[in-house]
Formats: sequence, C-alpha cells, structure tokens
Amino acid sequence: MAIQLSIRVDTGPLKRFAAKLRKAPAVVREAITEMATEALRLTQESFDKEQTPDGKKWKRTKAGLRPILVRTGMLRGGFTVNRGALGFTIINRVGYAVYHQGGTRRMVARPMLPKQGRLPVGWQRTINGKARAVFRRRFGGG
Repeated sequence: MAIQLSIRVDTGPLKRFAAKLRKAPAVVREAITEMATEALRLTQESFDKEQTPDGKKWKRTKAGLRPILVRTGMLRGGFTVNRGALGFTIINRVGYAVYHQGGTRRMVARPMLPKQGRLPVGWQRTINGKARAVFRRRFGGG
C-alpha cells in the first residue's frame, strides 16, 4: 500500500500574466508615443512661457521683439519626434535652432529643449506620468 498526494495547480493567473506579457511590446510603443507627445507639448510650453525647460526666463532680444523666438513661427513649429523601440528623440532641423539652443559668442542661449541627459524634474514627472497612465490603463493596478 502506498500513500499519495495529488496537487492541481490553478494555471489561470499564470495564463493571464502570459497574456499581458504578449501585449507588452504594443503597450511600450503606446507609452513611448504618449511620452513623446507630452515632451513636444512641454517644448511648446517653453515658447508660451518664454522660458527654459527648467523654468528660467529667456532673456529679451536686443530688438525687444515679442514673443521671443517666434518671428516667423518656423523655429517653434520645427520640432518633430523620431520614435524608437525604447525611446524617442525630439529634433528641430531649422538651421538656426542650434544657435538659439546653445547660444554663440554674440547671442545669448535660449534653450528650448533640456540638455542631453538632464531632464528637469518637472519634465521627468510629467513624461513618466504619461507612461504610468498607459501601463495602468493597459495592465490595471495602481
């Protein structure tokens, strides 16, 4: 005579988790899109508020033109996004954008984008919030 123990495993939770993992790449793409859209909005906010991404006011132009950096609208409207599998890049190909961003010997810098690798806390909070919202919406939880 032998003794025996049979155990059945409820695989339902594991199957539900596997289903979530299968949709993860699409959710990451969606989060990147939301984050990129928010970063573009924050860039436009720099123009609206005439300030750097970290909140410092742009210096007035020598000619006193207002709004600052929006003579033709090309610079402000020149921002585009390149999305990748793990992130995005904001680009402005207007030829003089680089001079306004970094300044020159004769022109003060009026940054429109954060310095590479230095996202201001407000930008981090806002952009990460967009990603968290996508993950909560698609995967549930708080």
